[in-house]
Amino acid sequence: MAREYYGISEMPEEYTLPASEFSGIKTSYEYDRTSMGGPPSATKPVSAEKKSKSHEMLKKMLLAPVLGVVTVLMVVSSAVGTDLIAEYFGDTLGSVGTVFPVLPNLEPNGYVSFMNYGILDEEYVLLQSRDYEYTYLWSGTARGMETAEVEGAVYDRDSNTLTLTDFDGSDVVLEINMMGNGFTLKLEGENRLQGILAWGFHYGGSIKVTGSGSLFVNENGEREVGIQFEAETSESCLMVDSGVAMLTSRGAYAAFMVSESTHSRGMYVASTLRLNGGQGGEFKSEPVSDEYYDEYYYEEFEHEHEHVPTHIFTVFGDDGEPSQFIYIAPPGSVPPGEELP
Repeated sequence: MAREYYGISEMPEEYTLPASEFSGIKTSYEYDRTSMGGPPSATKPVSAEKKSKSHEMLKKMLLAPVLGVVTVLMVVSSAVGTDLIAEYFGDTLGSVGTVFPVLPNLEPNGYVSFMNYGILDEEYVLLQSRDYEYTYLWSGTARGMETAEVEGAVYDRDSNTLTLTDFDGSDVVLEINMMGNGFTLKLEGENRLQGILAWGFHYGGSIKVTGSGSLFVNENGEREVGIQFEAETSESCLMVDSGVAMLTSRGAYAAFMVSESTHSRGMYVASTLRLNGGQGGEFKSEPVSDEYYDEYYYEEFEHEHEHVPTHIFTVFGDDGEPSQFIYIAPPGSVPPGEELP
């Protein structure tokens, strides 16, 4: 049996935590918070079992602080207003032409220095169906999953690039794990996905969108968050390059969100493009909760730990709440059925 987390990714029940462990978290937004994302791992060699189990627990603990962000968002919005947010973050969240930030850890499956995890071999690129079936386009050796050829969705390991070509994935979620900050999503033609979920786990899970095509994410608005980055204390962000015809995203709660990132911004948009639907902003910037570090990182795994400042980013609408619809396109371009803002 699977449960939902943010309506984005599901895990078998054996990976869930009792609700009582989240009793100290207060939030005004209602959804199931007792399970964490990511498909189940395949049978691993004995030498990888301990790393895998603690990795899953750490993933849960890093996601736990996200549960209180809505209350923080409400306080920030009422205190500073969207005008100040727009002035500070800019209307394109870092319009820099074709020059994007220099990020570390570009390659997939690099060395995780946190807690001396080393090479985990747990990187993957997969497509998840509504029935929770996983089609792997790439799988690290620790997972040991067979990969499949999918028409219109081709991953090239040498360039760390997934190319979508007129791909109709309206019923599938693109999920990547520890693919590094050099992962590229190249668009050719008109493409659709039900959602995007990227995990970084103390290493990197950025996505750079390139190509001349378009991508429509979560068009029916069913998912809570359309484009979601769970940076897990890594420098992870979204970069949209010049030449992209259009990128749209919807979400019942937020169209776009980056959680627990150590990078200074959540999104970079080429200066030839325009972000429509709101202003980029940050509504949480503080160390991960001491309570979770102490209880799980130190007592559970007997490791010394360092409290790392992280950020949570979204795109705010005029009402100061996360925008439920955004699109990135050249000036004057609008999605089908929409009007210029």
